[in-house]
Amino acid sequence: MAERAAPRAFPKHECAPSATASGGSRSRNVPWRKCNEISLAIVMARLSVACELFCQSDMNAARGPRLFVSWFYSAARCWPPPDLRPQPPIVPMNKTTAFYPKPLLLALFTPLLAITALFAVPNAVQAGLILYVSTGNEIDKVSSTGTVSTFATPPGSITTGLAFDSSGNLYVAENGSDQISKVTPGGVASLFATLPGGSNPQGLAFDSSGNLYAADVTSNQISKITPGGTVSLFATLPGGSNPFGLAFDTSGNLYAANATTDTISKITSGGVVSLFATLPGGSDPFGLAFDSSGNLYAADHNTNKISKITPGGVVSLFASLPAGSGVDGLAFDPLGNLYVADTNANKISEISPDGLTVTTFATGIPSPKFILAVPEPGSAGVVVAFALGAVALLRRVPRRRMR
Repeated sequence: MAERAAPRAFPKHECAPSATASGGSRSRNVPWRKCNEISLAIVMARLSVACELFCQSDMNAARGPRLFVSWFYSAARCWPPPDLRPQPPIVPMNKTTAFYPKPLLLALFTPLLAITALFAVPNAVQAGLILYVSTGNEIDKVSSTGTVSTFATPPGSITTGLAFDSSGNLYVAENGSDQISKVTPGGVASLFATLPGGSNPQGLAFDSSGNLYAADVTSNQISKITPGGTVSLFATLPGGSNPFGLAFDTSGNLYAANATTDTISKITSGGVVSLFATLPGGSDPFGLAFDSSGNLYAADHNTNKISKITPGGVVSLFASLPAGSGVDGLAFDPLGNLYVADTNANKISEISPDGLTVTTFATGIPSPKFILAVPEPGSAGVVVAFALGAVALLRRVPRRRMR
């Protein structure tokens, strides 16, 4: 029988396994187990960050999966940390007991985890998405599985524009009563502000300072409402514009969809109005939404099409919906899918990031107008659960005796 070789020297660390008289090592002593748990905590912290980044709203379909996989593999490589990994004694190959390298196993498991998270569930579930839809005199809530329920009934009439503040309160424009209502996360509605008579408010949007802006379709004006509910004139659009949808870009410029003139106006933070883009005649643009790359999308109500407008103002066709859809509100999810309120078809449609695939996401919503997409609470929990399960499983990988 071959004589055992001397064990390798361990780095001097309080958690390193100590050598035994027989030349082996005590890998299950208390200090080492403590360090192992610390290593696991480091891994899970990095996995949690990876999951959160994966679910951020600025992630598109191209960057999200790549970033998640890279962070997952990076987390796998750090467990255990290099200076804490036990170094088994060198023995003949026919006598040794080999371990499966855990970082390698985690790396091999990563594609399976990513595929499961990305393709085993619908897009809205992947994105952890909840839609809020203005319809009639109420606000409907649509879950990530397409289930529709009533979220709130504001005190006014004919709900239109929607916008969330930083505290999670929902603001609703009611063009039948020229007022803005505030709805708490629990669905309790109250009056927030009253606009000048005959304003007929439509689209809403918040700036980075918490001020709310409302498109007054009848007066061709944009109203500014402070967090305290004080209303003032922000900008006046050309006569006959009839602004509907509003959207801010990352630079603080406000864009308005002018239904009557088939144009998109750009309004600086100082209230200066200019023409940003002209859509095909008869488009009747309604809802607006920005993607993660800064392109603006407009719902062309009359033509049942979605126009894509580059930051430079170049207009192109992004997608076409069935005739008679009557597209209105728009909203993006974190994966780059676009959700469209089909007011005439009483449903919400989902358009793939490339604009080629249009599917029905939810039905049974009477005349949906504006929509908002927000992250579902705990949306990263499913992916974290997969990660926890993977690590827990790999911790139990048995030793395999080589012959």
